Amino acid sequence: MMKRKDFVKNLFLINLCLFVMIGMAFGEGKQEAETVEPVLRWSSGGDVATYDPMSFSNTVVFMHMMNLYDSLTILNDDLELTPSLAESWELLDETTWQIHLRKNVTFHDGRPFTSEDVKFSIERAAAPPSAVANLVENIKEVKIIDPYTMQLITYEPFPLLMGKLTTLFIMSKGWCEEHNCTAVPDFTAGEESYSVRNTNGTGPFMLVSREPDVETVWVKNPNWWGLKEFPDSNIDRVIFTPIANDATRVAALISGEIDFLHDSPLQDVSRIKNTPGLKLEESPHTRNIFFGLDAGSPELRTSNIKGKNPFADVRVREAINRAIDRETIKEVVMRGMSFPLTMPIAPAYTGYPKDLAERDLYDPDRAKQLLIEAGYPDGFEFSLNTPNNRYINDEAISQAVVGMLGKVGIKVNLISQPLSIHFPALRRGEYDMYMLGLDTEVKDSYQFLNIIGRSDGIWNFMGYCNPDLDKLVADIAKETNEEKRLQMIQDSWEIFAEDWPVVPMHAQYLVWAMRDNVDIPIRPDNMVYFVSGNIE
Repeated sequence: MMKRKDFVKNLFLINLCLFVMIGMAFGEGKQEAETVEPVLRWSSGGDVATYDPMSFSNTVVFMHMMNLYDSLTILNDDLELTPSLAESWELLDETTWQIHLRKNVTFHDGRPFTSEDVKFSIERAAAPPSAVANLVENIKEVKIIDPYTMQLITYEPFPLLMGKLTTLFIMSKGWCEEHNCTAVPDFTAGEESYSVRNTNGTGPFMLVSREPDVETVWVKNPNWWGLKEFPDSNIDRVIFTPIANDATRVAALISGEIDFLHDSPLQDVSRIKNTPGLKLEESPHTRNIFFGLDAGSPELRTSNIKGKNPFADVRVREAINRAIDRETIKEVVMRGMSFPLTMPIAPAYTGYPKDLAERDLYDPDRAKQLLIEAGYPDGFEFSLNTPNNRYINDEAISQAVVGMLGKVGIKVNLISQPLSIHFPALRRGEYDMYMLGLDTEVKDSYQFLNIIGRSDGIWNFMGYCNPDLDKLVADIAKETNEEKRLQMIQDSWEIFAEDWPVVPMHAQYLVWAMRDNVDIPIRPDNMVYFVSGNIE
């Protein structure tokens, strides 16, 4: 008979062998999974504000959405207008666009895509409190001809229509009806709906899980209609982890916790460049950074001046512009990686006003004189609101501006907040002076003039209003003669420059960092289209 101690010993050996076998099997399974399912782990400084494609309008939301949803048209990696869900289109007359939709496309839940979904999406985008109403504001009527043919009828001739629709993401009418999210949730009021944390697009990736500010996971859509156009794409799963701290984010890349860093801190660029196994991609950016000044309110919210608004005086707005040394901010804060601007538009845009945008404005003595002329010889005080995890060195830029304004007698109290707090308050119109960065779906001056120059522009939180400019912008929208149109754009920028409604800073440079086995083409608009990338 086996002795008890031998039995225990044998039982231990059996269990040990089983444990090793299970571990080996698990390891083999894990290795196999990694082989058949390339995973890309990436990070940036802040999370996306919402997963509803129409409740908030900024590049971060659009970047996430373009990977999960499709639009009628899209800008490719070279920023060329390209067909997407709209396979082709033509103008039947000056105001009637006929759109031919792609057939045999399905949403992620298997529902078929038809013209009903496009009509629903346009009408959803147009209705308050949509943040993307400007994309469809020129559309008067949507006519369905058949399931894959439709007409978009504009109020007046509008040659930029198909370009504007690159960030109008098409939602499933049936899915929205089923989940009671046919209306856009009010982002500024913190309203929740099923579409804020769930998606059902036709795009190259599908949402698997979402834990805001912690982790979001996508998987490749095996039924995506466009896979054949990206034969080298092999990224099957994407894991996004927002990391607010710059140093921690870079450490995660160096240690291998993440594979791709979307917003590399400029102070760490040389360190990343000299780290074996990592590489950098660099490009000029089409986004411009500026500060808005609320000149429309009767009184500033945070100023020591009561009963009137200093920003309502054009001399004060000019003084603030002339007090800022943009070249020093470029060299010291941006480490040489910015393009100073004195108009809020980047050089890549059609109608870029080079003479106005590249002036040398810095003149602190003139700034002081303007303040005296405006009745503020001792300056005044107010608060500046800035995000601290949205733009490259956003808080550091604002700190530098605070110091420069202080030298001409203007005391500025800096309020720095995460983008999740900064932008809802901005949209509610709660700031006296604020940082904002803008890029638009169509790289044309009209877009900027329309959203910040027009008195009812969706990003005009300055209370800025000039009837002459409003009329010019409306005329530009329908002008089909390119020579006349460009002259009207130039005239518009001259009016804008004379009014000094904003404080332009610079166009950013993009720096993407990644492991050397990762290939993701950098785009000047800073939008990451993961289906165009691959992992070796």
